[in-house]
Amino acid sequence: MKLHKALFLKLLKDVGMSPWWCVIELGMTVIELREHLNGGKPFDYNQSKRILEMFGATAMIPVIDWEGMNVRCPL
Repeated sequence: MKLHKALFLKLLKDVGMSPWWCVIELGMTVIELREHLNGGKPFDYNQSKRILEMFGATAMIPVIDWEGMNVRCPL
């Protein structure tokens, strides 16, 4: 799964979380999170599942970069 960087950071701010908390929850390094958010590589299945569990699918719909994954938004 790929995410829009600005929208994801805004979502973190809206729910009162920091990027550091995300790094801990997803079990990755800060450099890896930066690579994911800059569009370098997509999140793997387990990381994507955890992100959806943390924020909920409804909140994540606009944050997911559907075009970046060559997928049409299912909604």
